[in-house]
Amino acid sequence: MNENEKIKEIRKQLGLTQQEMADSIGVSKQYFSKVENGLTELSKEKITKLCNCYGISLDWILSDKGGMFIKENEIINNLTHDVDNIHGVSAILGAFSVYIEIIFPIIEKEHPLAIIKDKISTVQSLFIDDLFKSDYIKKSYTEIRDILNKKLSETDYKDKILNTYYKVFVQRCEGNN
Repeated sequence: MNENEKIKEIRKQLGLTQQEMADSIGVSKQYFSKVENGLTELSKEKITKLCNCYGISLDWILSDKGGMFIKENEIINNLTHDVDNIHGVSAILGAFSVYIEIIFPIIEKEHPLAIIKDKISTVQSLFIDDLFKSDYIKKSYTEIRDILNKKLSETDYKDKILNTYYKVFVQRCEGNN
């Protein structure tokens, strides 16, 4: 099976439309259609993004090794054999959840019909930006919550949140996200 046929098979197995899959990897529906029809190739970066989004085996797509989906047990084994990785992932997820608690209501107040994908993308963008500026992994969730609340009260952080949301929304509407 060719790479383009595999990509089409993945989409069908997941029950997604071309638009949904194109959106998830950051390409237009028209471009994605050309990929599925073998008229153009998907970049390795986009293939990797596709694999990460849906738990697809990169080895299967690129070299026919193994099955289409990464087995859940393989993921669990990889995590459980690296205890430091588990603690790091847990700390990051905890900090991210604090961002969700604080930022979602701000977006929802201004845009009650905002879709979850846009809200999560906004939180993700802000979280990653702040993560590289601070050592959140070593802070408690209360400390992170306090830092965010302080930002909201002293600066234009609310404007930054909403501007990030608008950017995410526009990118999705233009088919770039």
